[in-house]
Amino acid sequence: MRVAKTTTEAARLSLESGVDTELAWQRPWAKGRTYGQPLVEAVKKGIIPVELLDRAVKNVFRAKFKLGLFDNGQQIKPWQDYKVSGDKGRPDYKEVTYADSIRGRDLGNDYFNQLDHLTNPRQDANEILNDPSHNKMALDVARKAIILLKNENNLLPLDKGKLKRIAVIGPNADEEVLGGYSTPKVRYFVSVLDGIINHVGHKVEVFYAQGVSLEDLEWENIDEAVAIARKSDVVVLVIGGNEITCKENEDRDYLSLVGKQQELAEAVYATGKPIVVVLLHGRPLAVEWIKEHIPVIIEGWYLGQETGNAVADVLFGGVNPGGKLPITIPRNVGQVPTYYNRLRSGRPGCYFRSTTKPLWPFGHGLSYTTFEYSNLEVVVTFPSSAIVKVDLTNTGSRAGDEVVQLYISDEYCSVVRPPLELKRFKRISLRPGETKTVTFTLAKDAFAFYDEKKSDWVVEPGTFKIMVGSSCQDIRLSKKIVLKN
Repeated sequence: MRVAKTTTEAARLSLESGVDTELAWQRPWAKGRTYGQPLVEAVKKGIIPVELLDRAVKNVFRAKFKLGLFDNGQQIKPWQDYKVSGDKGRPDYKEVTYADSIRGRDLGNDYFNQLDHLTNPRQDANEILNDPSHNKMALDVARKAIILLKNENNLLPLDKGKLKRIAVIGPNADEEVLGGYSTPKVRYFVSVLDGIINHVGHKVEVFYAQGVSLEDLEWENIDEAVAIARKSDVVVLVIGGNEITCKENEDRDYLSLVGKQQELAEAVYATGKPIVVVLLHGRPLAVEWIKEHIPVIIEGWYLGQETGNAVADVLFGGVNPGGKLPITIPRNVGQVPTYYNRLRSGRPGCYFRSTTKPLWPFGHGLSYTTFEYSNLEVVVTFPSSAIVKVDLTNTGSRAGDEVVQLYISDEYCSVVRPPLELKRFKRISLRPGETKTVTFTLAKDAFAFYDEKKSDWVVEPGTFKIMVGSSCQDIRLSKKIVLKN
């Protein structure tokens, strides 16, 4: 079923709905681009109001100027994204046609790597790309991204001084796991196996077994994995997915582990050894059995080139994890869709002999230390704005990060609104015993909803509940305020 009969009509509808730019990869300027030559002609003829185009151009330019793309004063012609690096005076110059680009889809990355899709690279491109500070940043980001989902009996952090043997098992334990659309020429990649070896050196013996495969889903050598688990003090089981199991235009009708990973987990669990599961993957996994049986679960998603070093930092306590879930993790595919800010319904909802609670809620993430919230203050400053302050104290024995989350609930409204909505959050670092006052400024955007009749964002006067906590299901403090006209 189509909506627009012509490219011109599609362009107008898209601009009206707020689509400011078109993903026109492998589409030539004159043919095939909705926002290409047909748009120019439609604006000239008055078919599409120039105001719509001006708004889109303003939004795109704002983003580009913020990124510094015009700092050197260069301008890119619309057709320059289809030329090989160089100029017409060079023998290797080639104009790439639309037909070439279509054929190139079957020629692999080597073909596309020859194309300069945007413009010629900067003279200092290699120096910038290989800047050692970028490697440090990659490690810092990976450390901050790791989420501790479960830590039963405080098994983590591991004390390598008390360990003699570690078993590192799983299809992602010694693999380069970067995710789709990552560069095919990564500078380097540290696997979880390598990261653990880097940390323990020669003081601890490290065994490795792949166990099962994410490519050949029938292949397995679970017996080998069980054997090294039995002779080890602790097992690090690295499972999940990769670019093959999670990629564009290939959905899945189940959310459990791919292949024989579940069998691997159960077999290793049967050895009775303490297990740390590290999840590396690109989509949420319904791992209910693992949550119920495995004492420690770390969520990594894709952690980039420093994956192994970042994971090892968390395993051995060099880094205290402070990441939080950006989504709700469902218990099974039957709970989909599930998200924290679902609209209220007349009934609370239930499943036959099951629960509506997800595996882990939005915003969830544990730490090696504990945090206390106190002294919540909310001051209404204007009819539709407020200042929120709350004290956060590290009550544990380790330095750590906490992401303070502020949610709002509109108690009564002319339209149905979610029971709570995340409006602000801050990541706070605290030393043991330290207290900091966290301040949030709430403006109209925090209280408003979009009124389709008025075609505008509006704030209805009334009672609002302000909530702060460690996740959407771990609200520590709340207060109600009244907004007036």
